[in-house]
Amino acid sequence: MLTETQHQSYQWVQNNGQGYLQLPALNHPNVFHLFGTKLLSPETLRDHYPVIRLRQVHGDHIQMVNKTQDPLLFEAIPGDALITSDTNRLITVGTADCTPILLLDPINKVCAAVHAGWRGNVLNIVGKTVQKMIVDYQCDAANIYAGIGPTIKPCCFEVGPDVIDSVFKNTPYGEWVFSQKEIQNGAEKQRLDLERLNRLQLIDAGVPAHQIEAAGLCTHCLPNLFYSFRRDQKKIGNMVSGIMLL
Repeated sequence: MLTETQHQSYQWVQNNGQGYLQLPALNHPNVFHLFGTKLLSPETLRDHYPVIRLRQVHGDHIQMVNKTQDPLLFEAIPGDALITSDTNRLITVGTADCTPILLLDPINKVCAAVHAGWRGNVLNIVGKTVQKMIVDYQCDAANIYAGIGPTIKPCCFEVGPDVIDSVFKNTPYGEWVFSQKEIQNGAEKQRLDLERLNRLQLIDAGVPAHQIEAAGLCTHCLPNLFYSFRRDQKKIGNMVSGIMLL
């Protein structure tokens, strides 16, 4: 349980009203979650929360977190998803166009944070995270709620043959997640919907569709709120998203 001092510190960040977004699907008792904007710095989070974050590699490695582990060690571990059943551990991912996904089983009291760009989607990172919650934490997919945070939307995510071929070859969703096919300088271009791709993978993993909620915001379109690697043509920052059992 939190001490009174810790509780006040958590409330101070939660109530600042500017630095992050929340989704109703994840608003459950004794759970805190956030989808960060560029207004909320990682330093601010670390000042008020026990933050844990992996060294992200656009892969499908999933790391389980428990209280015996030093949070600082995780930053040296390559991976793209964190799962925990422990309290007072804010498991987080950083994004700047890729998709942050937060998962919660409020019955078994298990949560997960997932970083999913198109490479992670090709490897089914979000589906594998759900499966690990089921196998290693005895969760039932029917009890899992999912929040899909701000990500680059198809309006701004035009991709070429390499991405198109990879999604079609490695997932069954190609016909559902691409749009506006055209040829530019002899190369095929289409627009990829990462939000829909993650939603379909969650549903196939057994998460009920009505328990999946998305922010619906495009990181590329909203420069005052979000960093965007594609828009800025370089890495200038990440939004931090996370979830914690209290």
